[in-house]
Amino acid sequence: MAMEMPPWCGRCDQQTRRFDLGDSERRCPECHPYWAFGHSSVDPARVPVGRADQEQAVRWLLYELVSLRELQPPELRRRIGRFFEAGWTPLDVVHALDHDPDGSAARGVPLAGDSPARVERQVLNLLAAWCDAAGQPLPSISQQAARRRERMHERQRAAHAAWAEIAARPINPDAAIVSGARSVALAAARRAEHLRLEGRRREREAVAAQALAVRARQDRITDSSERLAAYAVQTGRSESDAEDFAETRHVCAAELDDTAFELRAVSSGCDADVTGSVTDFGSAGRRLASTSMRRSVGASAARRGGTQRRAA
Repeated sequence: MAMEMPPWCGRCDQQTRRFDLGDSERRCPECHPYWAFGHSSVDPARVPVGRADQEQAVRWLLYELVSLRELQPPELRRRIGRFFEAGWTPLDVVHALDHDPDGSAARGVPLAGDSPARVERQVLNLLAAWCDAAGQPLPSISQQAARRRERMHERQRAAHAAWAEIAARPINPDAAIVSGARSVALAAARRAEHLRLEGRRREREAVAAQALAVRARQDRITDSSERLAAYAVQTGRSESDAEDFAETRHVCAAELDDTAFELRAVSSGCDADVTGSVTDFGSAGRRLASTSMRRSVGASAARRGGTQRRAA
């Protein structure tokens, strides 16, 4: 391994330089490279300035990326020094080694165990994708994010300035009248009130019509009951015969209503010349229905009379 290791303290594991705590591990504070080489003081999101900071950033990269440990720190610093001078951070270098400028994953990355020459060629190929035609580094991922953030802040500042200008304008008390907004609002309010009153009126009319229809039906039922009672008294029939007659009358009335509905449907689709024939047919149907009703009443009375005679 080209990466230098600090002298072993003799208390931790010699290979990993960690303490085995059973369910976890802890870095040795004396001989682990993270502490011995000052990796804990390296901020990977900060641009290294100067030779010393770049050497510390290179050591941080060698520690974090195992596949780069075959390279010598001076050689790696010589390869990526121009990126640091262009404003790149160690995290930007890690991103450039893993991704292309379009955001896709890199096609070939160094692997642990590769020869130093192969690792150097792969690192150069990966970093060359982040250079322009003149060989200068392109903006890093953090620089692109900073530029987007700056543009967003500029738009926000422009919007705040426009809002402040609008807020500083003097208020015109007649602006609503001049623009016609007040008249539009009043017309909309009157229209809404008219629609509300019209809806209530239609609702009341519907309820009144329904109540009138129910009352008319009750009146017809009462009138039919009175006439049936008078008919029973005149003919000397019993109360049970009157009930049978009333039941038969209701059934026949329902049949007549259905027949009348069908006749109206037929007559509405016919010509004017056929309307009279349909009306005659409807009258004939009603006469036949009345005849069948009388026959039904007579048959019911005969059955009841026969029953009474058998019971006697």
